Amino acid sequence: MPTEIKYKSSVFKDLKNIGNPHNTRVMDKLEKTLSNNPDKGEAMKGRYKGIFKLRIGEYRVLYRKIPEGVEILQIQIRGKGYRK
Repeated sequence: MPTEIKYKSSVFKDLKNIGNPHNTRVMDKLEKTLSNNPDKGEAMKGRYKGIFKLRIGEYRVLYRKIPEGVEILQIQIRGKGYRK
């Protein structure tokens, strides 16, 4: 059964900043990957414990597991995703 994917409201701003066609590619890959396998990302450590990271091309997706599925927290260019 596919995993439900929810988005934090700030993710839509992240996607707008990425721009087309990159945001479409990131979203397609994200939906396909995490809906089939929410454990695909790598668990983070330290202060980010409980958050997972998934690389999609030059972008980093940060998400967490919730009882309903997964919640996408942030989509940023690799290297900038941890500075908030």
